[in-house]
Amino acid sequence: MKNTSSSHKAPKNPHSSRERSRIGGLIVSIATGAGLGLICFFLLILIFSGLCLALENPHSLTFALSLAAIYLSALAAGFASVRKNHKCDALLCGALTGLTFMLALCALLLLIPTGAESAPSNAFVLRILVLPLSIAGSFLGRVQKKVKRYKKF
Repeated sequence: MKNTSSSHKAPKNPHSSRERSRIGGLIVSIATGAGLGLICFFLLILIFSGLCLALENPHSLTFALSLAAIYLSALAAGFASVRKNHKCDALLCGALTGLTFMLALCALLLLIPTGAESAPSNAFVLRILVLPLSIAGSFLGRVQKKVKRYKKF
């Protein structure tokens, strides 16, 4: 008689590999979203700086357009990350992408010398607004088109 000890083994947990692939996919989508957000940021800064240079007073719109570039690229980062994640986990994906994007921008802005005229509390409030905008972008990326159904007579 054969000893079939394989039938007495505990079954493997099918969720462990699925969870690892889900976390890996989430990390990839966060990195992709933050990377596309940075590319969008640099393109918008390039366009907005050209726009500012075309004005008579180049410094009049610099602050507003730089904030617009940051916030629009945060929306794009959240949108791209949730699309990469197959429209799943919009809140988690948007929040982590926004956090990653915000930390990347803060690291980049450490390299640029600034004047001491800006208050730290205002800078913190303006930087923390990246998170809700990235989450909003992820929910915008999750919206699906409604399929028109034609009635058959």
